[in-house]
Amino acid sequence: MDFIGLITAHGYWIVLVVAFVDQFGTPVPAIAILLTAGAVAGQGRLSLVGVLAAAWLGTVVGDFVLYQCGRWRGGPLMRRLCSFSLAPDTCVRKTETSFQRLGWKALVIAKFVPGLALFAAPVAGALRMPIAPFLIFDSIGSVLYNVVVIGLGFALHNQLDRVVGWFHKLGSAAIPLVVGAILAYWAWRIIQKRRILRSLRSRRVTPEELHGRLKSGDPLRIVDLRTAIAYEVTRQTLPQAIRLDPEELEERHSDIPRDCDIVLYCTCPNESTSARVALALKKRGIERVFPLEGGIEAWVSCGYPVDSHPPANDTSTNR
Repeated sequence: MDFIGLITAHGYWIVLVVAFVDQFGTPVPAIAILLTAGAVAGQGRLSLVGVLAAAWLGTVVGDFVLYQCGRWRGGPLMRRLCSFSLAPDTCVRKTETSFQRLGWKALVIAKFVPGLALFAAPVAGALRMPIAPFLIFDSIGSVLYNVVVIGLGFALHNQLDRVVGWFHKLGSAAIPLVVGAILAYWAWRIIQKRRILRSLRSRRVTPEELHGRLKSGDPLRIVDLRTAIAYEVTRQTLPQAIRLDPEELEERHSDIPRDCDIVLYCTCPNESTSARVALALKKRGIERVFPLEGGIEAWVSCGYPVDSHPPANDTSTNR
């Protein structure tokens, strides 16, 4: 059975499963499958309403799982999702900016914004958004997104035969070609990450070393590079740490002293953001920079003290 035949025979279940797993950032060609399902519906071999309903259900259920995981383990979950990104905190920062501007209505546009689509649901959970508003706004966004994608396939259903013919010409090379392209893309991202981290690997300081230096009174400054949303999950920092958004580096780098060691930490895997900021600070004449190995999670897991901050009376995200 060819691909189109498979969609025709099991289209609703395929769309449901693909829409579900796509919410977790898996490298599945979800848009191509949804477009194809829409095109098959346009040819009368599937119900358009059925395809839309399956896609909507899979999307909302996937988002609800991420939402619940965000409520349960917001920080670790966002770090895990960040591992898919070359610039790990950038995607979280996009989500944060959208939530600050739009409140929970950011969920309506989330599917149309790269990065925001992956983080909107777990961030909503981490910030304890009530379930009912989450389901309402997420459902609206899911409907809009699937109507656009599947509707495009439905409108272009006359082009389906041309696409199928192209795959037939490729023959057995089609699948290896697609798989190879995906693997090459992920390999490139891994190489880029490793190149950044390798430049500062020898300079990392362990939680044990940092704790010992703090106890001995060594002059140093600790900088918290987490986004506001990642910080809000626990509202904890290392002792006497100052918070600095990496996007504010150009304006605030003068706040960082030049006459002592600087320890940076974040919540992303392998201290990627710390490494990037350390390189940027070195370009601005701040040479004594050391990323904290394992970030704040490694520090907390060692049982070392943290500074806790009371929640601010800010209800802007509940708009």
